[in-house]
Amino acid sequence: MAATSDGGGYWFVASDGGVFAYGDAGFFGSMGAKHLNEPIVGMASTPDDGGYWLVASDGGIFAFGDASSTARRAGSGSTSRSWE
Repeated sequence: MAATSDGGGYWFVASDGGVFAYGDAGFFGSMGAKHLNEPIVGMASTPDDGGYWLVASDGGIFAFGDASSTARRAGSGSTSRSWE
């Protein structure tokens, strides 16, 4: 779960990558219905609440909205683009 900076909303993320936005939290996409190698274990929002990152137990990071989309893919030396 992550809260918006003004406290007026929040996001829940499920282990399958589904994201649920409440209050003034915007929905920017999710990994729901997409194959994941490992489950999602956490999330963090951007400072302006315009996006978020999802992190999987294998270290995979998925960026949505205005979150930076340059992240290392788990188990590789390459970078991955956001899944939008």
